[in-house]
Amino acid sequence: KDFKTRQKKKMKFTGRMIRLTVTLALVIAAALGLLFLIFRRESAGLVLMWIPPFAVIILAPWLTWLAARCIQPLEEAFHRRFFRMAQKKLASRKNLIKIGITGSYGKTSTKFCLQAILSVKYNVYAPKSSINTPMGLSKVINEELTDAHQVFIAEMGARHVGDIRELVELVHPRYGVLTSVGPQHLETFGSIENIAGTKYELIEALPKDGIAFFSSDGSYVDRLFAKCEREKYRVGFNPDRQPYMLATDIEVGPQG
Repeated sequence: KDFKTRQKKKMKFTGRMIRLTVTLALVIAAALGLLFLIFRRESAGLVLMWIPPFAVIILAPWLTWLAARCIQPLEEAFHRRFFRMAQKKLASRKNLIKIGITGSYGKTSTKFCLQAILSVKYNVYAPKSSINTPMGLSKVINEELTDAHQVFIAEMGARHVGDIRELVELVHPRYGVLTSVGPQHLETFGSIENIAGTKYELIEALPKDGIAFFSSDGSYVDRLFAKCEREKYRVGFNPDRQPYMLATDIEVGPQG
């Protein structure tokens, strides 16, 4: 029954998947060839017959890993080329308004809210869903951003120190939005301080005439706001922190 179910989207092998599959086939062929070299030709077949099935299951992911490692330099070359194409395309759009949004949470919601507000006046492009990696953004810039768009909103995610800096090198936004700092991806960051520092990479990289926006949280984001030397604005719920914009009388119900 499951095989007869009509799929919403047909399975498609990407160029990267095809390259990985071909490399994996070559790695397996090389491994088999090595067996024939180690053992005599007449006994190699018997050796293969005596390999227990669980050994194949154990080796399968390692062979895939080896294939991926072999093809990694080629993939990185593709990535660099794709990245530079997107970088060049954005650099050629001198009048394009570019906005970067980062934070431990709230990035995607903020992006779509901002898109809705700015769309009243501008032709705004914001990538669908939560696309926030160098390759993800490079893809949508190269394939979907057009000359008709006046504003580009880039969501910027990170799992390691330096990730936001790489995204800023791609987009070069004039406006930066920091939504939050929280204990997401601590396994790769190591500490909340590293997370705060990485999110602040967006603000540090803004041009001298850049403008930074912070969501006041009474903690790390407020500390980053205090150290920011660019033109800056803070929004929040607590009037004691003197935010530029203050939200009051907030109600929560079934619709949100």
